[in-house]
Amino acid sequence: ALAIEAADAGIWELRVDSGEAYFYVKKNMKDPFIVKVADTKIRVLGTQFNVKAYPEEKQIEVALKEGRVEFVSLNRSSDEVHTDMNPNDYLLFDKSENQINIENKNIDPYISWHQDMLIFNDTPMSDWSRIIERWYGVKIEMLDEEIKHYHFNGTIEDETVRDVMQILELTLNVSCRIDHKNITIEK
Repeated sequence: ALAIEAADAGIWELRVDSGEAYFYVKKNMKDPFIVKVADTKIRVLGTQFNVKAYPEEKQIEVALKEGRVEFVSLNRSSDEVHTDMNPNDYLLFDKSENQINIENKNIDPYISWHQDMLIFNDTPMSDWSRIIERWYGVKIEMLDEEIKHYHFNGTIEDETVRDVMQILELTLNVSCRIDHKNITIEK
């Protein structure tokens, strides 16, 4: 959910309550653009970036494609901590620990969704299933605990959920049952 909030003259503020959003913001130093996510802010300085923030997840993710952004969080003393991001930086902010981890890497898997594609690189099935649930509007249940520790590699583009489950059956040697919007995966 996105919402535009009232702000001081010349400052644009957008709040991300839940979900994932990809932004393309034209450079304009005169009129700053701020994205608020939980108790953090992203000051945008002309860029393309992705932000992922779901209330039920313990982390906020920011992936910067080009330009610059400044991630602003609060430390345990409620002081602002400013972290500058450069192209191809991937930032993970742990909401409960107020800790930032940033690395420069291939960010395609984090931004490909806005081009109707999902890229998975050694993705744990527990994460994979959450992404697939959101993408296709389904509920996935893994009956065997061991499956949650499997990893998935591949790109999903234009496949139906049935196609994706068939690929999963072939690559991971599992069985998938689809009943309307409920999917069961087992060994």
